[in-house]
Order: sequence, then C-alpha cells, then structure tokens
Amino acid sequence: MRRSLASTALALLCACPGKDSPPGPPPPKAVGEACSARGECQSGLCFAGACAATLPAAASCPTVPGTAHVLADPNVVNAIDPGPGFCVSTVRSPFPALPVEMVQDLGTLQVGTDATFAATSGTSSFVLVSQEADGSAPDTFFLGPEAGFSTTIEIPNVVVPTNVVAPGGTLYYDDLAGWPTITIGDHAYYDFTGRLAHDLGIQSSSGAFPVPNTSAAIDRVLSNGGVTPGSWSFRVNDWAAECLSFRGCSGGSGSSTYRLHAVTRSGPIASTGALDVEVYLATDPTSVLSTPAGAAAHPQVARWVGSVGSFLGNAGLCIGDVTFHDLPQWAKDRYAPGGDVDLNDFGICGDLDQLFTTAIVPRRAVHLFLSDGFIAPSQGVGRIAGIDGTIPGPTGFPGTISGGAAVALNDELGHETVSGACDGSGPPDLLRCGTDRLAYIAAHEIGHWLGLYHTTESDGTLFDPVSDTGMCPCSACAAAAQRNGCAEVSSNPTTEITNDRCVLSSTCGGGRNLMFWLLHPVYSTGELSPDQGRIVLLNPAVR
Repeated sequence: MRRSLASTALALLCACPGKDSPPGPPPPKAVGEACSARGECQSGLCFAGACAATLPAAASCPTVPGTAHVLADPNVVNAIDPGPGFCVSTVRSPFPALPVEMVQDLGTLQVGTDATFAATSGTSSFVLVSQEADGSAPDTFFLGPEAGFSTTIEIPNVVVPTNVVAPGGTLYYDDLAGWPTITIGDHAYYDFTGRLAHDLGIQSSSGAFPVPNTSAAIDRVLSNGGVTPGSWSFRVNDWAAECLSFRGCSGGSGSSTYRLHAVTRSGPIASTGALDVEVYLATDPTSVLSTPAGAAAHPQVARWVGSVGSFLGNAGLCIGDVTFHDLPQWAKDRYAPGGDVDLNDFGICGDLDQLFTTAIVPRRAVHLFLSDGFIAPSQGVGRIAGIDGTIPGPTGFPGTISGGAAVALNDELGHETVSGACDGSGPPDLLRCGTDRLAYIAAHEIGHWLGLYHTTESDGTLFDPVSDTGMCPCSACAAAAQRNGCAEVSSNPTTEITNDRCVLSSTCGGGRNLMFWLLHPVYSTGELSPDQGRIVLLNPAVR
C-alpha cells in the first residue's frame, strides 16, 4: 500500500531527534585520535590506541610483491628410512630456524591438565603446537544412536586446546561451547570438522591453534598493539577425551598425552612481510620437474613463482627464497610411487601424512610438496588438486605428521589453451595458462598453512571466521532449482555451492576469493580481504 504524504511527513518528523531523544552515535574519528576499536575510526583501522591510515611496511618486504629467489638444494633431504610398513609419528623438536625467544616448551602433558605460557609485551600473535606423544591417543572414536545418529559412525580424533584464558581471566576459547559454533566468544576459531574432503585440516595427532584468527581478535590485537601480555592458560584436550562425557560415544580415552609448545611472534605489526617456501619434489624421474636443478632452471617455474607471489601479494606478502629439494628415493617409492600420492587413507599412517614427515629442512618457512598427481576419491564438481596437513601449519616444527602442504602438477605446468599464454611475466591467466592455475592452487594451500580457512565450504553451511570475506549459504545462493539439495534443507544433500553463485551480491559473496573452496578459471581472481591479510602476516612463518 502506498503511504500518504501526510504519514510520510509525520514519520520524518518523528525521526528527528528532539530534546528527549537519545544521542546518535559519535562521528568517526580522524587519523591520530584515540580509539579502542576500528569501528570508531574513519579509516577503519585502530592501531595501538590511535586511529591510523595504514600500517607500516616491513623492512623484509618494503614493496609488494618483491623479488623471489629460486634456488636448488644440491643435497638430498636427509630423512632416515624407518623401514617398510613402519608408521612414523615422531615428536619433532623446534629447529633453530625459530629464534629461541619465540618458543616455549610446555612439556608432555595428559589431557585434562592445565598448561600456562607467557606473552611478553609486544607479542603480536601466538600458535600452540600439539604433538601426540608415544602413540597415546586413539585415532578415532564412535558416535551411536544415543548421540542422535541413525547408525554408529566413526569420528576422527582431534587435538584441541580448550578453556583458553587470557591474562585477567577472560575466556578466549572453549571447545565445548557448542557445535557447530564456528566463532566462539568472537575470539578464536579451531577447525572442528576433520578432513572430510578437501583440506578441512584434521588435526588428529598433531595440531596448531593460532591467535588471532577471527576478525574480532584481529581488531583487539591491532587496537592494543599486540595480544594481551601476561600469563595465558589452557587445558590440554582432544575429542577422544570429550567423548567420555557424551551419551552414545564409545572409544574415548582420558589418558592421551601431547608434547606442547607455544610459539610467539613479536616485533612490529606491519602491512607487509616476507615468506620463504621450501619445495620438496615427490615426482617421478620422467616428470617435468624431476630434480631441484632442473626445477630451478625451468622457465615455467619462474612464471609459477611469480604468479604465486602475485596472488599472495594481495595479502601483503613478498615471496623470499623458494628452494627446491630432492627427497630420498625410498620416500618417493613408498609414499609417491610413480610420482602419485594416494589420498584415500587420511590416517596418520597414510601416504600423505607419512610423506610430510620427510619435510625436515630446518627453516622458518612453508613446506610444500609437489607430486605429479593424486590418487583421490571423487570430490563432486571438482577434484583435489592441493591439500594441507593442518590449518595452520606447525611453523618451526618441520617433519611432523601434518607438517606440510601438497600440490599435484596434473600436467598443468606450461599447459596452454592459447599459444603464448604462459610466456613472459604478465598477470596470471587462469583460463589459458596451466602454470597459473598451479600457482593459484599453491597460493591457496600456502594460505591454509598460514591460517586461512575456506571462505565457504562446498556444502554452503560452513564459513570462515573472518567478517570481511563474504558468505555464500547454499539455501540462499544456489540456483532455485538446486536448493532442495542444500544441506540446510535436505537430509541427503547433493548440491555443492560454486563460484558463479557466490559473486552475485553482498549476501552471496566470496566466490572470487583465493580461499573459496573451488577454483574457477573465470571467477577466481585471488582476492584476499584485509583481515585475511592480517592473519597471514601475523603467522610466525612470516618475517
């Protein structure tokens, strides 16, 4: 019904503030004015108690994307052959690549035990690294009908700290706050899903818990100039221990023990940073990238590195040293026969996790494996082209069960749909250049290593904990004819949300983001939001 002119005028008059009306919000503050949160600032950035126009650039990366150095390690990685059939689950110690002041050894503790660590003034972030000790934790447990399931299902065990408490007693994270709560207390997020499909980051025997990794936590860190200094605490925990308190759960255990370290990052918070990448060749002798020297000299590798740098440059990252390493032949024969890694076994004794244990180069870097291909289960509309061990990766602890990321070449290096598409150093062209598609996948997996989750998962019901990336719920954004297959409305979901449906509006967004779950050669542009960039730059791997 059309409103009358009189009623419209009356509504406008009533909306005007009078002497009894509450005051409106204060005007946004200018650069230099005191603030306690970014919402108070015109610039949208509150840094160390004052509104700021931008953060300073890091000395290690004054201008993005910087110049990467491609190197070849002449030595074969010195990973010791444990023998056929042996499952490596060794607890790794921090390497000297991390400054001693960054690592606090919290000991080997049983689930249910409280641990403490210190954040000194100027600490900008931290990661809690947990590694299962002596095979003490069950790999899986079971939920039955009493837990609400129609049949008994097997659930992967996940190591997760709980009752994370900041100095002063503020509860920062509680894993028992309710599932599937993604952002708990607006402060922290931990991957609770397990690796159900493409890099959801199961953290069974080895895991990493990062702070900050939500928009609210980023705002607090920036506004305060760092994490709250003082003594932090948390309870050692895993899902197998939580299982003991739930009806319908079996196979749990309260005796698991974990080796724990806190890795803190101090120094100035900057708008840029440099990242080194260690690349391990799990390829066949007939592969286009069969040796470190050949890889470093390959002209398409130069384009690949440049395109990786282009995508990660959207987060303010410069790629520093990219070093190619050769794996010992026993490791290739066992974990990547013929250059292909079998992903059908996601357990810690599967080929992928065992391959990651050979990543022992002692550097503060991302550890990336290249194989010729993956042997993988069907993934609906796509195929697995890259995968991570955990989100984030355990920086400073190379050689853990989940201490790597992997990308399959899939004959994409140098593949062109139009002649010359991969020539020179022009901008990435995902539609015509396979090398650029490989670079996109590698940048995506590096994003996971540095703490980024998929903006929207394939079923359109799970989203990252960052408020400025765009969400794409299936039931609202899928084509109308497909919405009955969305997980929100179907007990047997069949619909996967795709990029083209997630570029339509502010409420159906994220489809262009580097961390969307699916690569599309037209819609994927590698966007990264400001908060995604800040999560990446605060990771201890970045200098």
